[in-house]
Formats: sequence, structure tokens, C-alpha cells
Amino acid sequence: GDDVRLMRLVGRGDTGAFEELVEKHQALVAGTVARMLGSNSDVEDIAQQVFIRVWKSARRYVPRAKFTTWLLKITRNLVFNEMRRSKRRPHVPLQSEPGAEDPPLKDEMNLAPDASLL
Repeated sequence: GDDVRLMRLVGRGDTGAFEELVEKHQALVAGTVARMLGSNSDVEDIAQQVFIRVWKSARRYVPRAKFTTWLLKITRNLVFNEMRRSKRRPHVPLQSEPGAEDPPLKDEMNLAPDASLL
């Protein structure tokens, strides 16, 4: 189809064909990323990474399936990579202030800093 023809041109370095592919499929990619991540500021960044991957992979592209199937596989893989990466960010839970329902403990051990927090 038209996408396969465009990918062959992109594989030869045709930036016009690449721009056409991006314009044609940008909404599909961004929508897929947004559905997978929810409202996340990384949607546009990941969508951009998808198309960078398309550009870099164009010379090796073999149309075994529909272009959009291949494109969405790249999209999903990059979203999963982002989800794994973001889970590795250090997450420090907020310390809750002791309230009336949580009387301060008088135990000496609680005066020393918790080694797991250091």
C-alpha cells in the first residue's frame, strides 16, 4: 500500500516521505500512547521517539504485516520501556504527621533515624 511505498522512500532518506508518514499516523501513535499512559506529559516525547525509531529502522523495514501493525508494535514497546523506566525513579513516600489518631510513640528506637530511610 501507500505506507509501504512511503517507507521504501524513507529507507532511501526521503524526508518528504517521512513527513507524510508522520502527518498521516501521528494521531494514531499519540492516541495509543495517551491511552496506555493516561494523561501524561511524556505522550508527545514518546510519540516523537516512535517516529525517530521509524526513521532509523526504515532501511530494514520488511512489510510482513500492515504498516500500522508494525508502527503500533514500536509504539507499545516504547511505552512499556517508559513505564519500566519511570518505575525505577526513586519514589519517596510523604511522611504523614502524627495526628490525634496516631499518638507519638515513646519508644527509644523511634528516636534513631530509620536505616532504611538513609
